[in-house]
Amino acid sequence: MVRHCGLSPRSRVLEIGCGTGQATRPLAGLGCTIVAVELSPELAAVARRNLQEIRNVTVEVSPFEHWTPPTTPFDLVFSATAFHWIDPDIRVDKAADVLRPAGTLAVLHSEHVAGGTESFFADVQARYETSDPRTPPGLRLTPAADIPDDPTEFERSARFGCRRATRRSATVGRRCP
Repeated sequence: MVRHCGLSPRSRVLEIGCGTGQATRPLAGLGCTIVAVELSPELAAVARRNLQEIRNVTVEVSPFEHWTPPTTPFDLVFSATAFHWIDPDIRVDKAADVLRPAGTLAVLHSEHVAGGTESFFADVQARYETSDPRTPPGLRLTPAADIPDDPTEFERSARFGCRRATRRSATVGRRCP
């Protein structure tokens, strides 16, 4: 993502749903100016503590849908595992609105999938079922090939030229100038 976007210490980044700041820290290490928007005041407080020694990060508490962006556009809008929580009627257009022309929207989405150490997950499933009564009996992870990979939301907006960064891990779109 960093190479694709050509990020530098002069870059401006908006992170949607920073949580505790786990994905924010590596970007901040590049020297970018980062505005992180977090819905939860509790998580924002944790992010502020975790990032307190980093001067180039600001954490703001707001739902992205109601957040008032600054007038200066961003080079990158980034969301790691939070974009799907935002109102689908707002998220893509608002992300495009705050980007500079040819800026990048990067959405990371993850799924727990079967594979690799699949036997471990099958072996511990009974433990999950007894520890968390909300766990459906017999729950098994979905094979990666069965998880939909659908970029149509971005394509439908006509505001981005979509391209895959890596299979099933990120959708990266450049804002159309």
